[in-house]
Amino acid sequence: MAERSIELSHCLFQYASAHCQRCQQACPQKAINGREIDATLCDDCGLCTGVCPTGAVVAHVDYAAGLSQVTAMERQLLVCDAVRPSPFPCLGFLNRRLLWAQAQRGDVYVELSHCEACRPAVYNWLRQEIAAANAALAEPQGTAASVNDGSTATTPVAAGNLSAKPAGSGPDAGAAAAPTPRIHLVQLKGERQAAQPLLEKGVSRRGIFSALLHAARDKVEEVEQRNATALGLRFDSTEYILQTAGQREPAQIPHLFPGISVARRCNVCGLCASVCPENALQCSWGKKEVRFDPLACTGCGLCVQNCGSDALTLLEAFDGQTVFRPQEQSAAASPQVAATLPDTDATDMEEEE
Repeated sequence: MAERSIELSHCLFQYASAHCQRCQQACPQKAINGREIDATLCDDCGLCTGVCPTGAVVAHVDYAAGLSQVTAMERQLLVCDAVRPSPFPCLGFLNRRLLWAQAQRGDVYVELSHCEACRPAVYNWLRQEIAAANAALAEPQGTAASVNDGSTATTPVAAGNLSAKPAGSGPDAGAAAAPTPRIHLVQLKGERQAAQPLLEKGVSRRGIFSALLHAARDKVEEVEQRNATALGLRFDSTEYILQTAGQREPAQIPHLFPGISVARRCNVCGLCASVCPENALQCSWGKKEVRFDPLACTGCGLCVQNCGSDALTLLEAFDGQTVFRPQEQSAAASPQVAATLPDTDATDMEEEE
C-alpha cells in the first residue's frame, strides 16, 4: 500500500488533443484508473513515474535526491530498499534515458537479483531499459543506433566491493572483445560494511570543526528532504537528465532520444513551443527558426497535435538536427518549383473581357 497521486496541472490530460494513458497501462497492480491512484492497490514500484512524460506523478519518494546520493558514491550502485538500505523502495522509476544520463558520470551498477521474484513487471521493464541504455552508450557518435537483443550478463559482486571489473575488460582481454557496457547487473553478496567513523586520530582541530559543520548542514538538508517527501514530490526525469548530461553537441546525443522534422510550410508561429511541457522547442520569429533540444523532449507529441500548419513530425530516433529554418527551405525550393512550370509569354495568353 502506497499513497501516490497525479498532479493534473502537469498531466497531459489537461490537453484536449492528448490521450496519454502510459501510467495506467504500465501499472502491474491496476491501481490507476483515469487519473486516480488506488492506494490500497499501489505497491510503490514506481513504473508510473518511469513512463510519465511530464513528471506528473506525486510520490513520497525523493528520487532526485536519491540519484544525487548514488552519483556521489565511489561506485554508482542502484539498489532497492528490499536488498539493502536505499532511498528507493523499488527501481521501477528508472528508464533508458535516465540510465544513460546517470552513466555519463561513470559506470552504473544495478542490483536486480531479487526483482524477478519480487516484482516481475519491474524486472522485465528494467532489463529492457538497461539493454537500450547500453546500446546507446555503445553507439558511435554520428551513426545509426545499434540493435540490442536485451541480454545483459549478471556479475556477482561482494557488498562494498564494486570495483571489480566485468569479464573481458582486464589487461588480458583481446583487442577484438566487445566494448563493456557501462551499466552492469550485479548481485550483492555478504553483509553491508560498517561506515568509517567521521573523525579519526590525527585530525586537526580545524578539521574537526569543518567536519561538524558539514555534518550539521547535512542534517538540516536531511530534515528538509524528509518534510518535502512527507508532502509528496514530483520527479521530472527530464530536469534531472538536463542537469546531469549538461550541454551537448548534436553529434554527442544518441538516437535514444526523440527527434522532430519541420516542413517548410511552418510559419514559426511559436504555438508548438508554448505547449511543450519540457521547453524542448524554441521559436524565433525574428530569425525565422525553430530550435529543438532532444535531451528535453519526452516524445509526448503535443507539438505535433497542436501545430496549425501540420508542419511537425515526431521521430522515434534523434537524427542530429536541432535547428530548422523553414523559410530558407522554401526559398531553396522555389527555383525547383519554377523550373517545373511551363514557359509562357504574351502570345500564349488571351485577355478576358
